[in-house]
Amino acid sequence: MSVSSPYRLNVNEQAEKLAQFMVRADEMHALGRDLGISNRSRIVFAGMGSSHFGSYEIWESFSRLGLPAWWMPASELIDVGAGLLTPGTLLCLTSQSGESAEVTQVLKQCDLSKIEILGITNDPNSNLAKHSNYLVDLKAGPEATVSTKTYLNTLAAMRLVFSEVTNSYESVRTSLLRTVDAIETYVSDLDSHIESAEELFPYKKNYVCVGRGVAGASSQTAGLILKEAAKMSIEGTTAASFRHGPIEIAGPDLSITFFDHGTEPHNALNVKLASDVIASGSSVTWIGDKGIGTKLPSPDRNGSDQRICDTLSFQTLSFALAARTGVQAGSFAYASKVTDTL
Repeated sequence: MSVSSPYRLNVNEQAEKLAQFMVRADEMHALGRDLGISNRSRIVFAGMGSSHFGSYEIWESFSRLGLPAWWMPASELIDVGAGLLTPGTLLCLTSQSGESAEVTQVLKQCDLSKIEILGITNDPNSNLAKHSNYLVDLKAGPEATVSTKTYLNTLAAMRLVFSEVTNSYESVRTSLLRTVDAIETYVSDLDSHIESAEELFPYKKNYVCVGRGVAGASSQTAGLILKEAAKMSIEGTTAASFRHGPIEIAGPDLSITFFDHGTEPHNALNVKLASDVIASGSSVTWIGDKGIGTKLPSPDRNGSDQRICDTLSFQTLSFALAARTGVQAGSFAYASKVTDTL
């Protein structure tokens, strides 16, 4: 592995950039109050790729509270926005560049006159920023290739801005500050963690990452990032979706990685699925503290943000798997940092 590759340097900077973002925690909380979520007729979360998965936890929280919230890729919003974005809607658009093709198309074709936009982006001069009524500048600094710093800061921004709704600001702030320390410690020994992941992760024909609930958003993000950064065909899906048909690939040729946050009933359901595929001859690896199979490296999760810890785990795995495929982790062959083509 190259400790000086652009991707690796960005991974190394994550704790610092998250700590800098946390200086603005009170500002993010105040912004959340200004949004007036309880008075909104609709709240729609949209983005693409990891930017889209960054808002999943908040959508799930709002749905549990009975709030009128939608969560969909910006590509789908292009098709249905005319009917969905009714007067009074708050549209939360996330795009690290602020210039992704689908987000730009939404801004171009949808009637924005009767809605308000919360833009979350790393570029305050972007198209998204210019169209936003409320703006979160991620301030993650330049990012060379695969999403790293911007993704972590997006996760933090989501939790801080919307903590007012669940009256959880102090606990969220405390958890995120604890997370800064946890990932700083973890990254200081990243080479060792990469070597461990390379030794522990099985050699198989088929690879799948699964999870449930918020951890399911991590498993899907992992599938995206591992394909992008390590050039390996690794499916990211939910554990429930895997039960419905894809389980037919279970057997000696399958490696399945569980993202699990230890909450019930998800943990018990994951353990049951893991036991079933182990019985078929599949290999099971586990990201989280409470599970079966082979445990993969992760930051200290005690009091930390679980999804940020998940991210460091699949980033670690991306370096290990890139070494197997003989590519520089995070380098682009066909994609680019900003996807500007529909």
